[in-house]
Amino acid sequence: MLENVIKLLHALGFESVDETDPWLSLVKRSMESTLLDLTNLDELPQALIPLAERMTAGEYLRMKKCCGQLDGFEVSAEAKDIKLGDTTVSFSTDGCTTPEQRLDALINALTHCDMAEIYRHRRLVW
Repeated sequence: MLENVIKLLHALGFESVDETDPWLSLVKRSMESTLLDLTNLDELPQALIPLAERMTAGEYLRMKKCCGQLDGFEVSAEAKDIKLGDTTVSFSTDGCTTPEQRLDALINALTHCDMAEIYRHRRLVW
């Protein structure tokens, strides 16, 4: 599972991650535990593994961003216009979103899922 998470992170442009990253192992265990708790199963079903991989990648990016260790992404907008007179700085954004908003949207897309996808595999506990 970690191999596919690393491939996804590399495809998104985050090249500095590898199997030895302790954050990645921590997030993987956390996501697996969450899915197992939601389904009341002892082992993750094969159909939920792609979801777990996607959620792991998204949560990994969120944790790295919160810790200020997100080296692979530029989240600050470039200065478009600088005036010295009354100190005005305008930042360049393409349309209405900043790079940080786009990163947050990517993280949300990776970490959120349709609960019906999880509950389909749910086992009732008495």
